[in-house]
Amino acid sequence: MFISAIQCDAAVLPNFSGSVAVTSHSGLFSYSSTVSYTCLTGQRFEDGNTDVVVTCAGIGDWDWNPAVTSCGREFVSYSVNELCVRIGFFVR
Repeated sequence: MFISAIQCDAAVLPNFSGSVAVTSHSGLFSYSSTVSYTCLTGQRFEDGNTDVVVTCAGIGDWDWNPAVTSCGREFVSYSVNELCVRIGFFVR
């Protein structure tokens, strides 16, 4: 088997909800080609990143971190004191 003969079909690329593909993706991709996705503004993937790269692997299938499935709203955690300051509530 020649690695150069391995191809991945764009039709079976993952669909990450809340994201957009930033790489044109149609037709067949050769071995080690990549497609990049980025989350919409204000969202992140489950691993905390705002983008993910999917790679055409040696078996002719797409490879990426299986824990990454979609983008979701960013959550910011604050300490109680920081939160009180942000909402204008001051404890004496």
